[in-house]
Amino acid sequence: MLNLSGFLNVKRYTALICSAFAGGILFVSEGRTLISFLPSLLVFSATFILILILIAKAEKSGLSPYKIILVVLVAAVSFSAGALRYEQYEKSHLDTLAPFADSHAYIYGTVRTEPKPSQSGYSRGTVLDVYKIENADGSFDVSGKIMFYFSESEDEVRVGDSVYGIASLGLVPTYDDFDYRKYMKQKEIFYSAYSGYIHLDREHTEPFSLTEFVTDIGRRINSSIVSAVDKNFYGDEELGAILKGILVGDKTDFSDELREDFSKAGISHIIAVSGMHVSILFSALLLIFGLARVKKRIVCLITIPLLIIFAAAASFTPSVCRAVIMLILFLMSYILRRNPDSITSMFFAGGVMLILNPNYLFSVSFLLSFSSVLAILCLAAPLTELFSKMTKIPYAGRYLQASVSVSLSSFLGVCIPVAYFFNIASLSSILVNLWIVPLVYVVFCGGYLMWGVGLICAPAAHIIKYLIKIPLIIIKSTSAYFSEVPFLAFDVPTPTAWFMCIYFAFLLALYIILTGRDAKNS
Repeated sequence: MLNLSGFLNVKRYTALICSAFAGGILFVSEGRTLISFLPSLLVFSATFILILILIAKAEKSGLSPYKIILVVLVAAVSFSAGALRYEQYEKSHLDTLAPFADSHAYIYGTVRTEPKPSQSGYSRGTVLDVYKIENADGSFDVSGKIMFYFSESEDEVRVGDSVYGIASLGLVPTYDDFDYRKYMKQKEIFYSAYSGYIHLDREHTEPFSLTEFVTDIGRRINSSIVSAVDKNFYGDEELGAILKGILVGDKTDFSDELREDFSKAGISHIIAVSGMHVSILFSALLLIFGLARVKKRIVCLITIPLLIIFAAAASFTPSVCRAVIMLILFLMSYILRRNPDSITSMFFAGGVMLILNPNYLFSVSFLLSFSSVLAILCLAAPLTELFSKMTKIPYAGRYLQASVSVSLSSFLGVCIPVAYFFNIASLSSILVNLWIVPLVYVVFCGGYLMWGVGLICAPAAHIIKYLIKIPLIIIKSTSAYFSEVPFLAFDVPTPTAWFMCIYFAFLLALYIILTGRDAKNS
């Protein structure tokens, strides 16, 4: 059975706090008010007490009433903190630019993303970091990000340029088929504006910011990698698109057909930089530093900034941020001679991200990343143990058992979120990932090698291209083939709240059964 007294140790309180914190964010984001908040908090606490008592009785752990009260109190406070943080975050971002909304003014800001054509095609859009607004009442120093659209400019606008134009601020719009406002909140953007013509603000000097400095380094690396791939894979655009997705998560050149193939084959995660890519990078760095015989603690100190730069090159997506924070915690534990705990690190990473921006909770990347990793951490090892007892195979076959366990665990973790967001279920991912993941390792390392060598000797980089072209072709062919296999990928309705609760209760029961079996046999 699940050892409740062990499960609720000091480390696991981190998971409890972060989960309850996320629950508070979810509650308030649905438009609940303070009148309904207090009764819901009481129901939440009472339900929590009942669950703890039932589990304690089932395992005969003798959990004391004082610990039950402490656990519920911690959960209730965390739940309330999540609700208050969401309200404070929304209010602070709305109030910053609210006095200037719905009125024409000169808006000054620094360009943070490469201007791209809007859906209408009549303008270009970029994220603008606003630093000043001038209207009839005077000039005001402000701070906030907006989505800024413009038709023309006096010069070519690039990232880092300071610009200004006459525009009217308004809240980011919503659409019937897509909540664009909620999506933009994940990027800390609450307002948008349109200007017919913009000018460069040549008098403005941007103050130094470590965050923007690191972001700019990542952006330059991203641009350099994308250019290198485009140059070496000219004429093989689809293979180049897959390579850019694996290296930095850039899916700009993906065709609709290619996106659909990857989705139906259940391998979309390989083109969204996440924990798998961070793990590959870390293992490659360990190999390089190991060959150079660098001391392990020095390796940890060098690796941490490299991981941050890699996250910047991947545009600080929620999935890569989660993985990098987890790995940094692991490295810090080694440096400080502490025992790392993967589940604690994962929830701590999630808590940090939700404190910084509560709207990450509604990010597809965030939810898929955490649900996949949590399922792997909880289920992969018990499943591997179960498979090893069911089938006696040679030592070499243990890799296959472990791979199947990880793939199955990941599928169990993400199938409900995938069905909720995309209305699709792909059973092929359990099988396909067995050979796709090793191929991604080769492509990832080879792609960065191609980029690095290309900075020194372009012809040599072209030779490396042919070494990674074969695994790229296999990945593309696999996605095309398995997307067409009947009954492996099919459309499903959006899961209801009750169905999701029942499913996650099933996963909890599966975890209890598997870990209980292991404890009994040991």
